Amino acid sequence: MEVLKYSIGLSGYVYLTFFSTGLIGGVSGIVYFDDPFGCLLNLLFTRFETEIFWIWNQLEVCLKSISIIVIVPFSTWRRQQEAELKLIEEETARRVAEAIQKKVQEGLNSEEIKLERDKRLEEGRKKLVAEVAAQLEKEKEAALLEANRKEASICFLSGCCLLIIESSQQSHYLTQKVVQEQAQRGKEELERRLEENRWKLNEAQREEALEQERQEEERYRELEELQREKEEALRRKKQQEKKNEQTR
Repeated sequence: MEVLKYSIGLSGYVYLTFFSTGLIGGVSGIVYFDDPFGCLLNLLFTRFETEIFWIWNQLEVCLKSISIIVIVPFSTWRRQQEAELKLIEEETARRVAEAIQKKVQEGLNSEEIKLERDKRLEEGRKKLVAEVAAQLEKEKEAALLEANRKEASICFLSGCCLLIIESSQQSHYLTQKVVQEQAQRGKEELERRLEENRWKLNEAQREEALEQERQEEERYRELEELQREKEEALRRKKQQEKKNEQTR
C-alpha cells in the first residue's frame, strides 16, 4: 500500500491510498477530503483526465470530515507524479544555476579576485610596453643599418669614380709596365723550364748509373754463386775419390 498527500488548491488536501489489487481487478484509490463542501464542489466541477470507472455510494459522516470512496485508474496518478517530479527537477536546476551564478558573482566581486585581476592587467601592460620598446629598437637598428648601407654605397661609388680618373691618367704608364712585367715573366719562365730540363736530365742519368751499378752487382753475385758451386762440387768430388781409395 502507498499513501500520498496531494494538494488540490483551495479545497484542502486529497489523501490517495493505492493498493496493488482492487475490487475490480485494477488499482483502487480512496480519496479523503478534509472539507465536506470542498469535496462536493470538487465532485461537481473538477475534470478528471481519465474516466471514473466506479463510485461507491457510501458516505461516512463524522463531525470533522466526510469521506468518499472513489475508484480511479493508476495511470492518472502516475502521470501527475511524473509531471510534479519534472517541475521539481526544473525548479531544482533553476535554483542550482542561480546559486552557482550568485557564487561566481560573489567570487568575481571579492577583494582577492580584484587584486589578482589588477595584477594580471599590470603584468599585461608591462609586457605590452616591453614588446613595443623592443619593436621600436628593432626598427631603429634596421634604419641605422639602412643608413650605413647607403653611406657605404655612396663611398663605393666615389671610390670607383676616383679609380677611373686615376686609371685614365696612369693608363699609358700601366701599359708599359704591364709589357715589361710580361717580358720579365716570360724570361723567368724560360729559365725555369731550362733549369727543370737540366734537372730531369741529371736525374735520368743518375738513375741510369744506379741501374747499371745494380746490374753489375747482381752479375757479380751470380759469378760468386757459380764459383762457390764449382768449389763445392770439386770438394765433394775429392771426398768421394778419397772414400773410394780407402775402400780398396
